[in-house]
Amino acid sequence: ADDPMRAARQRLGQAITAGVETLHDAHRAWWADFWSRSYVGLSEPVLEQMWYLSLYNLATVLPGVPVGALCGLWYGPFDTPAQVLPWKGYYTNDYNTQLPVMPVGRTNHPELADGSFRTLLNMLPTTRRNAAELYDMPGAYYGLSTDPTGAEIANGPYRFCQGSGPYWCTLMSLHYQYTRDDKYLAEVLYPVTREVATFFAAYMRWKASVS
Repeated sequence: ADDPMRAARQRLGQAITAGVETLHDAHRAWWADFWSRSYVGLSEPVLEQMWYLSLYNLATVLPGVPVGALCGLWYGPFDTPAQVLPWKGYYTNDYNTQLPVMPVGRTNHPELADGSFRTLLNMLPTTRRNAAELYDMPGAYYGLSTDPTGAEIANGPYRFCQGSGPYWCTLMSLHYQYTRDDKYLAEVLYPVTREVATFFAAYMRWKASVS
């Protein structure tokens, strides 16, 4: 939000109006529906426990927009340097940010990817500026490391890692194959993929071979 404090107060006001019992009922109904589509029975208790714990972790971090960045909700800074998580919890799009999204289709919960993909969609204005200001090119450039707006904050050699946009588009395409959601295709997948493809089409240069 442009005014986070005002937005937070509005959300809290809506919660107060709804009341604790209504919110708790909705909370329980959401989890009841979630777990009804999550059951597995494994012969190894430890693996079965990991299955349910991992799904719980994904369901508590992924649905929001903007989606939780590196290490989700468990990011510092805290009292000691040892408690500060790697890369300050930014979106590190070399595979760290993509990994939580990868299994959700196979776990019967493709909806958990929606927050990540809509976060990418919301980044488009900034990633277009990245392309224009950093490369003087059209389209959208998603940096290896970004903040929640999409602004590139990578440094050093990581600035040369330019494949984050196509990486995300591959996962977004797989998501459509799972869901066959035409509304998602039109509203999210196509706009992001179009801008990423436009950037790389401009970035490539034909160099004739020298005999």
